[in-house]
Amino acid sequence: MSGKTKNSQSFAGYIILTSVLLIGSLTTLLIVGLAFRSLGGLEDERFQENATIARAMSNACVEEALRAIIEAASYAGGVTLTLGSYSCDILPVIRSGNNYTIPTQSSVGGVTKKNLILSQRGTGIMRVDSWQDVPDF
Repeated sequence: MSGKTKNSQSFAGYIILTSVLLIGSLTTLLIVGLAFRSLGGLEDERFQENATIARAMSNACVEEALRAIIEAASYAGGVTLTLGSYSCDILPVIRSGNNYTIPTQSSVGGVTKKNLILSQRGTGIMRVDSWQDVPDF
């Protein structure tokens, strides 16, 4: 009888050992998965932040171009505007009479945002007919 008890205790020990190893492996897998997910979240956050800054910079260039056109109808663009460590480009402005097409762009951390604005110049004012984020010009 004592031999049978010894075998069942040994078998129970293997079950416990296997359970501990399985639970340890699953816990390790869960921790590693959460760590990688957290790193991916940081990349997404950085991408969103760069996209927001690039959009704001491109919009700042639009506003600068509109201001410059009010001051001088012959404004041609082709200018880089720098604010702090960021910059944006006012690409060459296309003019047809009082109608202007203003392309701007900014790149921050590999994220590029582009705007295309259609506007009309009046006496001392600019009327914006269209202000669009575009994938390309």
